[in-house]
Amino acid sequence: VSQNFSTVISLLHRNLMVSSTLKRTNTICTVSWDGLSPIEAEVKFVPKHIDLQVGDSVVTSDYNSVFPPGIMIGIVSEIEVKEEDVYYGARIDLTTDFTSLTYAYVISDDLKAEQDSLENLLEQ
Repeated sequence: VSQNFSTVISLLHRNLMVSSTLKRTNTICTVSWDGLSPIEAEVKFVPKHIDLQVGDSVVTSDYNSVFPPGIMIGIVSEIEVKEEDVYYGARIDLTTDFTSLTYAYVISDDLKAEQDSLENLLEQ
């Protein structure tokens, strides 16, 4: 981010995985786009012992270094249970209509350099 320019990535990018939270159960999960529909996304890594329900809200998590926590991403619309899997398969209806998006917020994290520095120290 500079005074005049910024690079962005849309949630509708197959390589983006967003650390998220199921709001009702406070369960950490991941949201990613599978390229099928611009109004839906996948929810991954929700353990089957969690009480996942259609209608649950999915928001950005506290464990996300890109997005602030609590931003609404979508609502669970479909749940798939496969006996051999340890996680649910789930889909959400995105709360943002990316097909008619005109404006976007650019979020600048003034403390990111300090956070990255501390995280690099921990990795050494």
